[in-house]
Amino acid sequence: MAVTEISRMGVKPGLNVVDETTKEGQILTGAWKAVTSAPGGPHQVYWGLEVEDPSRLWAFFDWNSVEDHENFAKS
Repeated sequence: MAVTEISRMGVKPGLNVVDETTKEGQILTGAWKAVTSAPGGPHQVYWGLEVEDPSRLWAFFDWNSVEDHENFAKS
């Protein structure tokens, strides 16, 4: 059964994590690519900044199962 993990992270003021031409944007995009290409990792990641408070970044990770998520977390 497919599972979606919801995550919320803080973003330091002044960092533009949504722009891939910035260092921080490249780091975040690289992190998403790394986890989705890793064996047993989530097969998709959706993310964005909160409109009301852009210092909050939300991410949604799609896993094939809870077991896949648990095994990935252990590795």
